[in-house]
Amino acid sequence: MKRYIHCAKEPAEGVFWVIDDKLYSYPFYDGADIGVAKSGNTFNHAKLWPHIAPSGARNKSFDYYPRGRVVFTGKGKPVIYI
Repeated sequence: MKRYIHCAKEPAEGVFWVIDDKLYSYPFYDGADIGVAKSGNTFNHAKLWPHIAPSGARNKSFDYYPRGRVVFTGKGKPVIYI
């Protein structure tokens, strides 16, 4: 299975999960081709999950663990939805 890995060098929009007290974050980047939402400018949790789920969590649904996303307002301030 292809694993998704991308590192952001600065604050970025994207999605995240909290699994066993660890934060797993996935910044969105132009050209992403796995788990992309219909809008094409962010990730879809359900679509991304099969590609990034940690080995101990693969038998769980994408919405089993707390999850959220980070977006930026028009003024560039980050908003965290959880």
